[in-house]
Amino acid sequence: MGMYVVSHKKIEKEFPKDYKTIIVNASVNKVCGDFYDNTGDNITEKNGSYCELTAMYWIWKNRLDDFVGISHYRRFFLDGTKLLSMEKAKKIVESGKIIIPEKESFNNKIETKYWMTSGYKTDLLVIRDAINIYSPEYIEDYDNFMHQNKMHCYNMIIMNKELYDSYCEWLFGILKIVEENLDSQHKGAEDRRGYYKRVYGFIAERLLNVWIIHNNCSTVSYPVLFTGNKQSLGNKIVTKIGKLKDKYIG
Repeated sequence: MGMYVVSHKKIEKEFPKDYKTIIVNASVNKVCGDFYDNTGDNITEKNGSYCELTAMYWIWKNRLDDFVGISHYRRFFLDGTKLLSMEKAKKIVESGKIIIPEKESFNNKIETKYWMTSGYKTDLLVIRDAINIYSPEYIEDYDNFMHQNKMHCYNMIIMNKELYDSYCEWLFGILKIVEENLDSQHKGAEDRRGYYKRVYGFIAERLLNVWIIHNNCSTVSYPVLFTGNKQSLGNKIVTKIGKLKDKYIG
């Protein structure tokens, strides 16, 4: 059991018991961690566009924990004034619940927020088509969710491993179809720059919410402690360009 702290660099801080670091893009980022996403069954080469999902995939395929937690080197579940302890998390998970971040609210619908800040409008059609192919029973929940203006962000979760494996099988099954179709349209990760390359990480944030809704999961939400800098000027510029791009190009 434990909380996997996803990072691409060495972390200079002490964590509570059972917090372990997993280094992503580990063939390139040669820093010390507890685990590395380039061993065993892995997709480490996709890290540029899959972000923390390469760690999630590795845990799915290579670990036999009772339960799994995912956080980031600069984002953590906050319990009062301290990081959430795994002892407390375990009790919640053993009661059948999933731990997720508190929802964040947007000024726009989730589908609008996506193409304004994270990708192309056409991505949403590809995602919907992939769901319709892989698991059409999720379509209604996907459509309803994308018209809301609140969501759980950051791909942060804590759940039992059986449920985690089920989620990952569904998630990566859909992403495989999405990736194939975006590549065929020349809108895959290799055709995007900077911030936009993280496309599959952005998509997964939305899909986690859809999966939770469809499976009627019982959840407990915690606030997220953010320990890094806010969005960089470069990313802000990319976001602004993206808004103009989709307004006039689509």
